[in-house]
Amino acid sequence: MWHTHPSISKYYLSLEDILSILKHSTNKKSIIFTEYGIWELEYREYIKFSPHHKLDEFTKDIQPILDRFYHKIKVHNNNISIVGKRIRYNHSETLQLAEDLNKSINKFISDYRLTPDNDEPRFSITWTPYPEFVV
Repeated sequence: MWHTHPSISKYYLSLEDILSILKHSTNKKSIIFTEYGIWELEYREYIKFSPHHKLDEFTKDIQPILDRFYHKIKVHNNNISIVGKRIRYNHSETLQLAEDLNKSINKFISDYRLTPDNDEPRFSITWTPYPEFVV
């Protein structure tokens, strides 16, 4: 599954981008093309992540990470309203977002025993910026 976030949209992930791969057992990988690079999300399990698997708790864990990133990007963009505006790219904050989401999502999956125990991450988010945006 793939889609785009055009230049008039945000270049970072939304909660729905993340949930779409967890809620639908047929979509194990999602690729999102943005103005600054490519997000790849992969869920390496056969269990469908659905409301009976504590979706509300998951949202409460993940939304603050996205909100913190949004706030940092808004400050980076001189506090302009980001909706409908071109957003300047922040490389280090975007890499940190991917790391924070990976850590939180895999901890959630492990804590709620949605998968068998072992050390292998079940979910991965990768951010690959286009070469001209690597700082």
